[in-house]
Amino acid sequence: MAPGPRKTSGSSFQRATFARLLYHLHPIKIPEAALDLKRTFGLGGMSLVLILLLALSGSMMLFVYKPFPREAYESVVLLQEAYVFGRFVRALHYFCANLLVITSAAHMLRVFFTQSFHGPRKSNWIIGLALLLAVLFSCFTGYLLPWDQTAYWAVTVCLSMFEYLPVPVSLETTLRTLQVFFTLHTTLIPIFFMVFLPLHFWKIRKARGIGLPEEDKGSYGRSPVPAVDNLVPRELTAGLLLIALVMVLAALFKAPLGGMANPGLSPNPAKAPWYFMGFQEMLLHFPPVVAVLAAPLALLILFLTIPYLNYPVTSPCPWFISGPGRITGGIAFFASLLLTLVMVVAGQGGTGPAWLVLVAGIPALTIWLKTQFRLRLNEVIQTLVIQIVTIYLTLALTGSIFRGEGMRLTGGPF
Repeated sequence: MAPGPRKTSGSSFQRATFARLLYHLHPIKIPEAALDLKRTFGLGGMSLVLILLLALSGSMMLFVYKPFPREAYESVVLLQEAYVFGRFVRALHYFCANLLVITSAAHMLRVFFTQSFHGPRKSNWIIGLALLLAVLFSCFTGYLLPWDQTAYWAVTVCLSMFEYLPVPVSLETTLRTLQVFFTLHTTLIPIFFMVFLPLHFWKIRKARGIGLPEEDKGSYGRSPVPAVDNLVPRELTAGLLLIALVMVLAALFKAPLGGMANPGLSPNPAKAPWYFMGFQEMLLHFPPVVAVLAAPLALLILFLTIPYLNYPVTSPCPWFISGPGRITGGIAFFASLLLTLVMVVAGQGGTGPAWLVLVAGIPALTIWLKTQFRLRLNEVIQTLVIQIVTIYLTLALTGSIFRGEGMRLTGGPF
């Protein structure tokens, strides 16, 4: 008698379904080198976990929030004071949003510093850049929603920057602004994420996972390991640790909330959110058109064109490309840090156009490093990006920590 069809138990069917789902995210087998934490530090996966936590906590807050100025502030106070775990949910949302800015920006820099944007990954670099901008825009639109003094004036400072553009633009923080920001934050930007996040991960899958240097592909590619048994448990562990971290932060610390917004009483100083503080600090040193238009536009063009330059090497590589790349990267970091501090101090003392220190110093330093170390184009672009990132972070930290009343330099929090 011929045997009948083999029955599959429920648990076996579930495992098979789960394995097929994972196959769409990871190859069946991956090079052993891809398991090394130092390759990616799990930054992309952490960003995804934070986005999911933000979606969950934000959805819960929508049951209470009302997008009208007075009602907005009162609904946030009600959420924190009258609802069980309301304060925890808002704090969770707050810490996840700030951590997401850090992890997504660090993820983009990781891709850049390992040159993992060549070949089939070129278009995914552009998608990733668009997702990073969406993260910043999402945090910025959500910043206004509590409608407290800090949020109101931070957004007002950012919107006032558009007045320096060579076009007649005048933006104010009003009821209309709150409702537009609410719609963007809760509807349009999440739709953008739902479309482009799966596309981003699909293109990673099509490129056969993370980019690895040729020597790692050769040495480890001969004996690949199963992704389900090796990579997935590590991802689950990292995700659970991150969730535990943000939950501890939310349990120990409250999300900041000042008094209700008062359009007639500006705090001194009124500062932009920390991730845009670098541009506000630039307004103290550079001509307004440069700080608000020329510099951001030049940065956007640079990062959009990075994958499409004519590089001598067009494959993923170790961190910082090479020995000379690591040396010149360190020199570029310390030199640009010093130049920025000199500009800040000179500008505070009113010593002429101090911004010329950077305008002249960056090209001079880049040319000197190229000729002194015989750098290839990959390494030249790397030194330039390191200088730009160092300058912006230094300006952002200076404005956030060391600017007091009247935006004068102070001793900071110490």
